[in-house]
Amino acid sequence: MKAYVSRSGRIVLTLLICTATATAEFSENRKFSLKLTPRLESAQQSGRRSSDAFTLGTNIGYTHAMSEEFKISIEVEDTRALDEDSYNPAGLNPRSTNRAVIADPEGTEINQAWVSYAVDGVNVKLGRQAIVLDNARFIGNVGWRQNMQTFDALQASVANETIKFTYAYLDQINRILGDDHPAGQWDSESHVANLNWKLTDQISLTGYSYLLSFKNAAANSTVTHGLFLSGSRSISDSEQLTYRAEFALQREHDNSPLNYEAPYSLLEFGLNNKIGAVTFGREILGSDNGTAFKTPLATGHAFNGWADLFLATPPTGLEDRYIKVTAALPQALKGAVAFHHFSSDEGNQSWGTEWDFSLARAFGPKLSVLAKAGNFTSSSSRPDVTKFWLQAVYSY
Repeated sequence: MKAYVSRSGRIVLTLLICTATATAEFSENRKFSLKLTPRLESAQQSGRRSSDAFTLGTNIGYTHAMSEEFKISIEVEDTRALDEDSYNPAGLNPRSTNRAVIADPEGTEINQAWVSYAVDGVNVKLGRQAIVLDNARFIGNVGWRQNMQTFDALQASVANETIKFTYAYLDQINRILGDDHPAGQWDSESHVANLNWKLTDQISLTGYSYLLSFKNAAANSTVTHGLFLSGSRSISDSEQLTYRAEFALQREHDNSPLNYEAPYSLLEFGLNNKIGAVTFGREILGSDNGTAFKTPLATGHAFNGWADLFLATPPTGLEDRYIKVTAALPQALKGAVAFHHFSSDEGNQSWGTEWDFSLARAFGPKLSVLAKAGNFTSSSSRPDVTKFWLQAVYSY
């Protein structure tokens, strides 16, 4: 199957490039897209020189609906830096390896190139594509970085009013580090399956099995089975209680040299109203036999603090107790504040605390501006980290 997907991917890419080049006229069946993301990111980390990156991310795409059921799409992604020596792009620049990491290396690549067929609740997509399952805790596109994560994959889903089942075979993982990085691509023979069942209008139950196998990243080859219940309950005309309870179990898989069985659990409650929301949560990534629960394909930046200290789980595991507040502010501003307390799952080691802040505003449907910051204060051997971002996103 792997060889078939790989050969098919090359055929898809050739077809998409030829079709996009040959199509000159524009119609409602043809859509061009443009996304520009100028970003200033600053990172300070104890024990390293500070980094300041001004980058421009550009995405140019073309999608052609050949019929109501059949679509083809291609997207090119480019990242440029004003001065690549002023930050450490994940070790790719030897002149800046002593600086704090900002994982936005320069590069140009085919970000997505796929064909899809959809009819009567069945959708099949083949080629390079973004895949996000559930809240992206285990399978995501890492959309925060300039070079997003995509998958050379065959994905199929079947859905009706109450049930959606998704399966994907992952042939290659195109990671945020880019084609030039030694760990920029993972050779994969992975299977992922996800089943969501809408029990009521406000309650859903989801089960998943992720069998991940990577030839050139064997320590990340894992099998994970999990289940979560999520939903909401109205307590007034303008207020809702929300909740999510999740448990998963993970062990080594295929070519992994490890031997462990680690649990994952999440319990989260929130209160939403017209002006904002407050959420309390406790997430535990467990540990066993010196190895912690892994999330190698997650959108990691969205979890465990924006300072990105825990993209890889410490060997003794991680417990994250947090509170998050969002609010609609005057002048169409949207604000968010989060506080995290991090500790180990085993050994009762306190790692430190973190405050995160963000302020965003949309200027119509095409332009938005965001400022955000994360500050991690260590109570262990981990470094103190402060990060700040200022960016605009223009989409057409």
